[in-house]
Amino acid sequence: MISDYFEPKRLGRALGVYMSGAFFGAGISFLVGGAVLGLVGDIGVIHLPLVGDVKFWHIVFFIVGLPGLIVAVAIMTVPEPTRRGVRKNDVSKSAIFRFVSGRWRVYSAHLLGFGSLAVIIVVVMTWAPTMFVRAHGFSQAEAGLTLGIIMLILSPGGVFAGGWLVDRWQRAGYADAPFRVGITASLCSLPFAIAGNIVSDSTLAVALYCPLVFFASLAVACGPTAIQLVTPNGFRAQISAAYLMTLNILTSTLGATAVGFATDYVFKSELAVGKSMALVCGIAGPLAAFLLWSGCRPFRAAVDEEAALAGGEPAAPAFTASH
Repeated sequence: MISDYFEPKRLGRALGVYMSGAFFGAGISFLVGGAVLGLVGDIGVIHLPLVGDVKFWHIVFFIVGLPGLIVAVAIMTVPEPTRRGVRKNDVSKSAIFRFVSGRWRVYSAHLLGFGSLAVIIVVVMTWAPTMFVRAHGFSQAEAGLTLGIIMLILSPGGVFAGGWLVDRWQRAGYADAPFRVGITASLCSLPFAIAGNIVSDSTLAVALYCPLVFFASLAVACGPTAIQLVTPNGFRAQISAAYLMTLNILTSTLGATAVGFATDYVFKSELAVGKSMALVCGIAGPLAAFLLWSGCRPFRAAVDEEAALAGGEPAAPAFTASH
């Protein structure tokens, strides 16, 4: 819907605003979740009508989930946009498979590259509270407050900045701008992802987490933006679904699960969760940068092909990846 509301050269910022909403929510959930844990932490089990016995940490999910019901109703008021770039093409599963097979270099680099890059921010969101509690002696409420403020300010800022940068680089003639921003995000977040999780000083760790969260969020809107730029309108829903599926598989296995595995079986200490986070991010960051770099050239070709099929001019000159 967003790609139909906004022209391609404004799509990065539009998706940046949209995707930043998720990270506003993440920041608020840290703040509210930490506060609620502090309030109900002494409660053992309570009984709720129709639900039954509920443990104290279950209550947190109820409280932070309730506003979603209001949003679900509000979204029904959003009108359908006029479709952009609709072509008379077959939208069957076999047609989508043939289309993706013809651009396998673009989509494989995209799915695996942005999926690997997302591991860094998911590791932060999943394990950072535990790391600050175990390694730095924070209470759950203190960890929620600290990380909530960082996430609430710097993560949406990073998402929007990444979308703005995509639009700016596209106007400068770089057709592969979403991939370039992804490479930038992976390389810039890497040193902070390692240092921020292994330093022993809590004040320094918090300071390092600020640029970590910003740069790890920089390319969040780039994956969806890239799909819209090289995918016909009728194929976008299916390919976006494949992207989200790949994203969830990679982030849950290489992100959340891998940190727990490394903590238990590599470092064999609960206090080493920060080292496990640094290890996983240290692998995911360079891997993402390499995969996205390998997809720059085929992505540029796909952008120009879509522009030609839509009756427009090529989006940009055929720059080399080294540029």
